[in-house]
Amino acid sequence: MEQRPPVTNVSKADYVDALNEYYGYKHRYDSKFEEDKNAVKNSDLLTLPQKRAKIMRIKRNRKCVACGQTGGTHFTNEDGVLRAQCGNRSQPCSLRIEIVKGKFMSLETLANESLRTADVLKDQIIKTKLDLLFNYTTEEEALRQFEKDRAALNQALELYGGFRQKYLDVVRNADRREEVDALTAEFHAAVQEFKDILRMGSGSASFVRDAVAHYVGKIQPLSDAIMEKRYVYTAVERDTSLGGDALRLVQKPYTLEQLEFEIDVPSITVEARNRQLRERLARKRKDQLAAYIWNWTKDQERITGDVYEVANLDDPDTGKDELIDFIVENGVPATKYTAKTRSRAKAKERAK
Repeated sequence: MEQRPPVTNVSKADYVDALNEYYGYKHRYDSKFEEDKNAVKNSDLLTLPQKRAKIMRIKRNRKCVACGQTGGTHFTNEDGVLRAQCGNRSQPCSLRIEIVKGKFMSLETLANESLRTADVLKDQIIKTKLDLLFNYTTEEEALRQFEKDRAALNQALELYGGFRQKYLDVVRNADRREEVDALTAEFHAAVQEFKDILRMGSGSASFVRDAVAHYVGKIQPLSDAIMEKRYVYTAVERDTSLGGDALRLVQKPYTLEQLEFEIDVPSITVEARNRQLRERLARKRKDQLAAYIWNWTKDQERITGDVYEVANLDDPDTGKDELIDFIVENGVPATKYTAKTRSRAKAKERAK
């Protein structure tokens, strides 16, 4: 079978999904083996040699984590490449994951290393000049070494400037700061206008309605926009350091991922990426279809699985139109509740 080349230049999301898929399979595979092995170890009915023999049989007869066939699943982590493949020799399933792990370093680390390299080269240039001054080397040799070190120094300083600028673009982000300042000024003006409405309309019965409309239509959207521009990450996280079920609001103007620089480009197999995209699209499509059905039925019962067959889950361009056509032709898909009701009604009719 012809080997298809790996997909390079994958997005960070696809790369992380592939890693999660690999380690998810490996965790389930190893956990099942440990569970079976511990059950044998803790048995009081077997002797020690019997336990060893049974554990060896379990190890030889492990099932593939994806298809359940004998042969197990082969997981390897060699030379920076993660691989997972069905171990059945006669009819292996489609499980084949191959991930070339990327290498990432922080921009701050790269900038500091470039600066240290530049400092070393500066010292080397000074040493070369002193060697020439005190006749420890020839002029020709000193000139050759000087040109070599100067080229390396210029490259190191150029790298330092580039990494430092990338770091400052993320941390300071002058464009984002200007947008936040403009939105903040607009927000303060809207708040002042809100106060003016309250002060000037105190004798009118409609001033409350005007004030609320101004708050909802102007102040609240500006407040949300400021928060979105100021913080790229906002979430309520569980803080274990505080003990108990303490929750903490976490807001970050930038993330560590933004401060990373890709040294080695990661890649994943076509099979792994396509499987991720299909599964992700299927989850998204099912969520959308569930929302559409909710609007049609106004019923809190979970819809049956057959409605998902209406849309092609592998095709991002299908969904709502197909579902609407299906509903027009066949009626609203039955929920579990209505399906049971209809079956009971039919049973009663047959009994009569």
